[in-house]
Amino acid sequence: MANVTATPETRITAADLSASTNCFLFVELTAANTVGVTNTAGEPAYGILEYAKSGTGAAASVWPLSRGGTARVKLGATLSAGAEVCAGADGRAIATSTGYRVSGRLITGGVANDVVEIDIYQGRVV
Repeated sequence: MANVTATPETRITAADLSASTNCFLFVELTAANTVGVTNTAGEPAYGILEYAKSGTGAAASVWPLSRGGTARVKLGATLSAGAEVCAGADGRAIATSTGYRVSGRLITGGVANDVVEIDIYQGRVV
């Protein structure tokens, strides 16, 4: 995997996202400017969670989509390099469909739950 070029920022979590299974999932902004894992396929994602400290209201490192660059993301299905992806209902990257917000293009492909590299977009609707 190549180096990540996205610049992370610190956000506060809406729930405990410290489990390693939450790393590299798409997150959305929730109430009070906190982040939580996306819960609707194709919705606008705020960024990708790098890691979070333990507990609700804890600090989390997030790669925001608005800044572009490359990051790592967890796949929700088998996808090839070059596929355009969006946030899935469980935060994992899925293939885009009509009306979905595109979050980036995969640099490397893989199977469900693989962590792969993504060229992150500022978002557009398919």
